Amino acid sequence: MQNLVEVKNLKKSYGLKEAVKGISFKIKDDEILGLLGPNGSGKTTTIGMMLGLLKPSNGEIIIDGKKIEDNRIEILKKINFISPYIELPKKLTVKQNLIVYGKLYSVSDIKGRIEYLSEKLRLGDLLYKITSPNLLVWGQGDDGIDIDQAYSGTITNAMVVLTDASDHAFEIDGPEGSSTGSFTINGATIIGTNDDCDPTGVDGEMADYRKGATGATNNIYALNFTKGKDVELDASADAASYTAGTLTFLNWDIQYPLADDDTVCAGEAVDKIFDDKVDESTFEADASGWAEIVTAKKSDAGADESAFDWTFYKQ
Repeated sequence: MQNLVEVKNLKKSYGLKEAVKGISFKIKDDEILGLLGPNGSGKTTTIGMMLGLLKPSNGEIIIDGKKIEDNRIEILKKINFISPYIELPKKLTVKQNLIVYGKLYSVSDIKGRIEYLSEKLRLGDLLYKITSPNLLVWGQGDDGIDIDQAYSGTITNAMVVLTDASDHAFEIDGPEGSSTGSFTINGATIIGTNDDCDPTGVDGEMADYRKGATGATNNIYALNFTKGKDVELDASADAASYTAGTLTFLNWDIQYPLADDDTVCAGEAVDKIFDDKVDESTFEADASGWAEIVTAKKSDAGADESAFDWTFYKQ
């Protein structure tokens, strides 16, 4: 049986450090080979050389009977590579990323391939989503997460930490001009500026939905906001979006600050926190169905803070 992959005495050095020390192996048709080893043992470096991303210090790589160094573009058309260390551009949609990489690899009929894969994998609306995970906003001078320009992406696992200079944790605007879009925020912790029961001089609101906003705000944990700090539907267009089901809310936990005796400070009732400013919807009455006042974070609300252990927030 013919070897599909053959690696011969492959080496890679960086100065005096030898990252890969003469590895050799063969892979035949219908075989699966795993490279196992601790961090720093050269697994990623070996794969990088096999993809032609790194030039070996010594050795030879033959894939499908051809040397990678002389036939890289042709060989890469037959190879799939996925790495957790490589991020796709966050400002592009899934479809835009597929088009870019399709062109890089000279895929014929890119549009047709995307349509085929979309149907087979049931991608649907995901093709038009932009995903931004693990977002930390700290002490911004205006609004923390400020959505406009018909943004239609998904923000997952976000933390917004307000300071005295901040306004809203979320300010969400609707479509602009002929552009339409529907955002998703899923799993966010928003932290106000008050850690005791005295609201004097405290700024920063929870959220403001404006200009016919459309989208979903799910699994939110809000803390250190005092009485009077609310979640607003700003105008008739926003009340209409809520009534039509194009602006939705799910699983909000709100924790008021603690007094010196560890009792929870007095705050608003849920139907006062969620405020339809024009009183044209059932937003306030419905709020108790998706929101509650809590004394501690629940496991399914807010961000996974461990993703931010490396940041100043955890120091």
